[in-house]
Amino acid sequence: MRTLIEVLAGLAILATLALIIFLAIYTRVSKPVNTALTEAAVADRVPDDARQLQARWDSVIDAPSRSKSSYSPHCASHSPQPDPTARS
Repeated sequence: MRTLIEVLAGLAILATLALIIFLAIYTRVSKPVNTALTEAAVADRVPDDARQLQARWDSVIDAPSRSKSSYSPHCASHSPQPDPTARS
């Protein structure tokens, strides 16, 4: 049977690995996107590659949901919906 110290040591290692993974994702994706968007906002303009920046950001944000199932409510919310007030 494992002692409390061994369990806590394992959890500390797991937390450290999670932090390293987060920092790697942040420095490779989030920070460059945030920097580009911040510079554009300060200059009062829209970045030329705004769609690519958004796609890159979404690739990180949507990754956990894609791994759970193929259905994404985020995508479903952007599908065209009939206007309930429209008359046929």
